Amino acid sequence: MPALHSLPSNKALLLSAIQTLARSRSARSTKSLPPPIESLRRGDWVKLICGASFEDVADVRNLSLVYTLAGVDCIDCAADASVVNAVNEGINVAQSISTINRPWVMISVNDDRQDLHFRKAEFDPEECPPDCPRPCQAICPAEAISLKLVQEINGTGTSTSCSKLEGGVITERCYGCGRCFSVCPFDRIRPMTYVRDPIITRNLLERDDVDVLEIHTSGRGTDLFSELWASLGDSIGHTKLVAVSLPYVGETTLGLMNQLFSIMQSRPPLYNLWQLDGRPMSGDIGRGATKQAISYAIHLASTHNRPHGFYQLAGGTNSHTVECLKKEGLFCTRAGTGRDALIGGIAYGGYARKIVGKVLRKVLMQSSHVRIEDHPEHLLEALVEALALVDPVKSFQRSKLKTPKSKSIDGLPQNPSLVQGDTDRQRKTPRERMGMEAGGGGEEGGAEMMVEPSSKDLQQQSKALDKLTDRVVDDRQLDSSRVQEAMASLASSKEADWNAMRLREKELAAVKINQVDVDIIANELELDKKVAERTLREHKGDAVAAIRYFLR
Repeated sequence: MPALHSLPSNKALLLSAIQTLARSRSARSTKSLPPPIESLRRGDWVKLICGASFEDVADVRNLSLVYTLAGVDCIDCAADASVVNAVNEGINVAQSISTINRPWVMISVNDDRQDLHFRKAEFDPEECPPDCPRPCQAICPAEAISLKLVQEINGTGTSTSCSKLEGGVITERCYGCGRCFSVCPFDRIRPMTYVRDPIITRNLLERDDVDVLEIHTSGRGTDLFSELWASLGDSIGHTKLVAVSLPYVGETTLGLMNQLFSIMQSRPPLYNLWQLDGRPMSGDIGRGATKQAISYAIHLASTHNRPHGFYQLAGGTNSHTVECLKKEGLFCTRAGTGRDALIGGIAYGGYARKIVGKVLRKVLMQSSHVRIEDHPEHLLEALVEALALVDPVKSFQRSKLKTPKSKSIDGLPQNPSLVQGDTDRQRKTPRERMGMEAGGGGEEGGAEMMVEPSSKDLQQQSKALDKLTDRVVDDRQLDSSRVQEAMASLASSKEADWNAMRLREKELAAVKINQVDVDIIANELELDKKVAERTLREHKGDAVAAIRYFLR
């Protein structure tokens, strides 16, 4: 990144605001544990899921940059060297912009071809009828399907009456959500499944810039998991954390998890994490998508003999997940008398990509440069979107820094979100049903026991913490004017863009066109007349130039 003094004043102002926002949210580690583990223990861990099959390196890089600035603890990506490089490049750029914690890099692999996260859509566009309404293209959340109607050209160089569709699936962008399968009116779209190569996985784990391994298993048994675990060999020892992602498979789920944990004991990881996969790849659909993950968490919270490790939600998670966890008394709530949060955190995938992806598309529309840091106004906008998702998880702990120790109910820490709620409802929450049971997510849930400090030590730590937080508040107040000026500059820039757009519309409206040309273009190329008319105006009424534009 260039130094601030070498940038134009408005760009320097925007970058200063970005630095302020990122720096104010970078957690200060007060313990000897790695910051991501501290987050899991508190219950405010946030993971960005780029996608186990999403391999668009430009988007992965920019997503990693933005969410690193937003303060995520981990970035999950495909087990592919080019994708891992893109993640680390994004992280490095973010750290060059502001002094922030480095998130862990996770690679995802699978043990079974049946796992939904490891598939791509495929079809032959030449098999599609030219008059197909193309619902697959409209429904794809990753914009991974591109189809265009073209006129066939005969040997003499003139167009014929025949037309066909060209394009298809953009493989690197498809992450296998499967929404296109059911909407195809001709049932032409097929899933292409695959299993990640264990040898490639081993090589990636031995790199210095890969920290975490996540294994997706379908819950159909343990044989394939055991085979994969054995094939990874000593590379497991290079990891800082091993996660296992699995769906809820009914009453056998808990037994399956304990069997998987037993298999891992042949090469026990330093820490382990269970990803409770609710409704895969659906967080961008709406509020209801998060219900399955919440139900999964409730089930685990009310059971005994949970396997050792941290727990994290995924699958359908979105901006409503924290609210739903609070209603169930599961947000940042400790397990029994243990020190670790029952639910260690939340992983965001489709929804996280959607809210920042809107900004990334603006960059592509304005410039061929895909590095978002070259467009500070869009980087700031993307960061604000990311913080709207990350902050509700992270700010919960920050807001408690200077509050007195809360009272407890039956020996459990009181959840502030339930203090004024209905007493009967509080008694029915999963944490109340757990009672004093420590379970697998308790004192042994991933970290060693800590010695309880004396009251004198607590007073000294409290004073030191007060000084630290006061200094942080002072720093934020000093920088707040920069943020306000940057936001004002951003608003001014948007107003200028709007004025330019209105001027452009007036110019196009003044262009004289022949309505006959509009009808010919619309009929011959099977286009909407409004599209044909606008394109004709953009080419100053030149029908030949407009047709060449559509046939390019």
